Formats: sequence, C-alpha cells, structure tokens
Amino acid sequence: MKKEKSLSLFLSVALLLLLGSLIYSNTLHAPFYFDDYPNILFNPKILTFRGWIDLFNDGPTRSLSFLSFAINYKIGGTSSWGYHLVNLILHLLNSLFVFGITRLLLTTPAFQKRSPLPVTQNFIAFATALIFMCHPLQTQAVNYIVQRLALMASFFYLATLFLYLHFRISKVRASYLLGLFTALLSMLSKEIAFTLPAALLLCEILFFGQDTRSTPRLVKRLLPFVFISLLIPCLFFLNHHHMIQEGGQMALVPTMAKNISRSAYGITQLDVIRTYLELLVFPVCQTFDYDFPFSAGFFSPGTFSSFILLMTILILGFRLIRKQPLASFGIFFFFLALSVESSIIPLPDLIFEHRLYLPMVGFAFFAASCLGRFLKSSRLFMLALIALALILGTLTYRRNTVWANELLFWQDQTRKAPLQSRGYFHLGETYRKNHQYLLAADSFLKALPWKPSERRNDIHFNNVGSAYANAGQTSRAEYWYRKGLEAYPKSGTLRTNLAVLKIKEGDLEGAASLLKIAIASEPGCSIAHYELARIYAFKKEYPQAISLLERAIVLDPSLRPAKELLAALHEPQENQSEAP
Repeated sequence: MKKEKSLSLFLSVALLLLLGSLIYSNTLHAPFYFDDYPNILFNPKILTFRGWIDLFNDGPTRSLSFLSFAINYKIGGTSSWGYHLVNLILHLLNSLFVFGITRLLLTTPAFQKRSPLPVTQNFIAFATALIFMCHPLQTQAVNYIVQRLALMASFFYLATLFLYLHFRISKVRASYLLGLFTALLSMLSKEIAFTLPAALLLCEILFFGQDTRSTPRLVKRLLPFVFISLLIPCLFFLNHHHMIQEGGQMALVPTMAKNISRSAYGITQLDVIRTYLELLVFPVCQTFDYDFPFSAGFFSPGTFSSFILLMTILILGFRLIRKQPLASFGIFFFFLALSVESSIIPLPDLIFEHRLYLPMVGFAFFAASCLGRFLKSSRLFMLALIALALILGTLTYRRNTVWANELLFWQDQTRKAPLQSRGYFHLGETYRKNHQYLLAADSFLKALPWKPSERRNDIHFNNVGSAYANAGQTSRAEYWYRKGLEAYPKSGTLRTNLAVLKIKEGDLEGAASLLKIAIASEPGCSIAHYELARIYAFKKEYPQAISLLERAIVLDPSLRPAKELLAALHEPQENQSEAP
C-alpha cells in the first residue's frame, strides 16, 4: 500500500512538471517587455553588479529578486532565454508546493474529523496544483520577466506554509526553523509577503482547532513570523527611495501614484477584484495593460454591486468553515493575498494580471474542493481533471503564443485596450525596430498625449517626427518637431532633431542656431553638443568642436560617435603641432 502511494505521488509530480513545461515551452525565447528594460537591461545596479548589499540599499524589500536578475545577467547577458527559464522553474516549484500544502491540509486532524472528501487526497491535491499551474492568468507573472518579484516572493511564501504545516503535523522542529528562514527570504523578494503571518493564523484556526487554552502556544509559534513580516514596513521607512512626503508625514505610496487619492483607489479596487473574479472563471480577452476607469463612487451601480458580490463571497467563506474548510480557506486566502496590492494604498496601475499570482492559490483551493464535493466518483473526478488540463492548458499555450512575439503582443494589446496609450507607444517602437517607419509614426500618433504635463512627454512628439524622418518624409517630420516645441519649448531633443533636418538640407547656420538654443534650454542634452561639434568640425573650427565633444562625453559616456569624432579631430591637431 505504501509503495502504491509513493508511486502515485511520483506520477503526480512528474505529470505536473511535464504539463507545465509543455504549456510554457513556446515562451522561453520571448522578448523583454515594458518594465523589464528599466529594471533589468538598463539598470546600472544590475549591469555593474557589486554585490547584494548594493541592491539591498537601493530597494531592500525586493533585493533578493534583483540579485537573481544580476546573476542571470552575469551568466547570460541580455539573452532572454535564461531569465525565462528561471521564471518557469520557479512557477513549476510553486505548483509543487501548492500540491504539497494541499496534501498536508487534507491530513490535518480537524479536516479529517469534520469533512473527509469522497475522493482521494492525491486527486484533490493534484487538481489544486493543476489549476494553479495551468490557469492562463498566470502567464503574465511567468512571462513578464520582471515579475519574478511575484514568483520569488510566492516561492518562499509557499515554502514557509509547507514547512510550517509539516512542523505542525509531524512535530519536526527543523521544519519550523527553516520556515522562519524562508519567511525572511520572502520579505526580501516582494512586499506581497507581508500577509504571511495572517495566512499561518488562518491555517491554525481552520485546520487545527484553536481554543483559549492553546492561545499562548499559538502566540509563541506565530510571533517570530509577525516580527519578520514587520521588516517590510520598517525597511520602507528606513529607505527614502520608497517613500514620499505628504503633509509632513511619511506615506507608503509610490511616487508615480502620489496624485491618486486613497479613497478613490480603494473604492475602484472593488471593481478591480470583481474583474479578477470574472477572469478567474472566464479567462478570455486577456491583455497586458487594461483600460480600467476609476469608479464613479461607492454607490454607483457597478461599484455597489461589486461590493455586494464580494461581501456575499466572504459570507460564503464563513458558512463553509465547518463543512468545507479547504474551500473556506481558499476564499479567505484569496482576499488576504490580494490585500497588499488591492487596498487603500495607491499603486500607479489599477489592475494587472500578475497581481493574481499568489491569490490564485486560494482560488485553486476553492475550485478543487468544490470539484471534490460534487464529483463523488474517482472516475468522474479523473475525467474532470483531464478536461481541466486540456482547457486550461490550451488557453495558456495560446496566450503564451502572443507573449512569444513582440509585434503580435503589442498589436493584441492595442486591439483589446485602445484607450491605453502605452500600448501604441510600444507598438510604434516595435514597428521602428522592424524598419516599418510609417506604421511606427501612425502608432506614435495614437500614443501622443495632447495635453502638456510635468513629465517629459516631448519624447512622444519626437518619436512621431523621427519616424517620418526615417521614412524620408522630411516636411512631416519638421511639422511634428515644431508641434512638439509649441507644447514643450524647452525641449533640447526636439530642437536637436530639427537641427539634424537642417543639416541634411545644407542649412548649417540655421542648424547651429537651433543647437545653441537647445544647449541653452537643456544643458544636459549630449546629442545637441555632438551635432553642434560636427558643424564646427566641418567648418574646421576644431577647438570649439573638441570642447563640445568633451562635454558631450561627460554628459553621456556611452556616446560612441562623439568619442570617435573626438579621436579623429585630435589627429590633425597633433600632426599640426609636430610639424617643423
């Protein structure tokens, strides 16, 4: 009997690993996207890695995840394959932890006494892990490389849950101590780990039957985890990079979200969570960057109905405590794991699919428990598992096909979320990389913000002009550069590119005049210095050219054309000084 059980366990694990590898096999060479660039490819802390302490000082509560990026970069550079492989391995391991946690929960005395399931523990555990691993909503966390943050935090979070449950059932003290260590690592991976002590408390209440006599022992067991979780707010307050000053008080709000009120964000999250639930049940029309409006108010029909729905689900969770503790745990865990990113603390974006990665564990618990209750026959349950694997696996593989192709990805994004300008911006960049300049210009025009703002939105006008210039349509390019200068008169970049058009037309004096204004209005514009130096070099006014090139290199040490021109200009100067 024991041998059969071991064989069944081995087959379950092997099937999960095989299925997960198959449905994500088409994304290992997927490109980098969006925040992957500033956080990994253009991040000086990653490119010139000097040690974990450097990363810790920059962002302590995410330092472990960024350490993994630095190691990836050291080994494979800018090839995306290695990054995707690590993300996939983490996802597979997380699925195995979900499998193990479910098995342990089903063996707790309180569960066995209250609510034995008609199908085997292995079937329920396999169904839970299958839903977690194969659900198409997980594709964003796995394929969006920078969201290794969510994967790593979840890995150590789930490892802690598994080790704690093992300690409670088997009384192995080493599991408890190791669980404290993995909890610490989770807190250094991403802030979603903050809810871990509450998740452990939920396990205690629902599966181990706490009473007043056991409360002191419970407090003693959980207090170390509470202290570890307090690292997150403490590190936030100690690190000025993660805080903004509001009314004399320090607030845990990202700088980009400082203009979003807590009440507006919190009320809108009611609609966001309802949308998450819809996507969990019907994962169709997925997109990267959703068009999601702020709520019109708590009592607006949509938001108030969202509130009623969420309250109904929470009440259901309480009603299921005795009869279906696993389903009840799933409901509470879902809301708990989501609470950090869907609360009253504003984040720059209202909704992202990767925020469902850890809460998906709760959904998987609930769905597998319901399947176990309604499908009392093992044969029916097995057929349901096969159907689940086929449906979820197919949807995930198809979504992964979109992630694997950059052009297809941004076309899909702009089709499904036409009001989000970021999608058009990145679609334009993709067309430009493919030398489809007129299509790039059209996309950049759709991304164009027509109202000036404090941020450097002159880049959008510059992109339109540059795309037309590359397509050979000089008059259109000049029109858009000048249009941009009307909105952003201090833009050195726009004036520099306008000057480049003048140079191509042979109007060196007009170009030089524009470049001098560009340098005066934006002294940090290295390209303006370089282009003006080119004009001086053409006129054989070498001292002025050399001075400008040296300044350009100071402003941008990676400006290779400036270095090459400077080296070329030094040669005639040296030859002239050596002449008899």
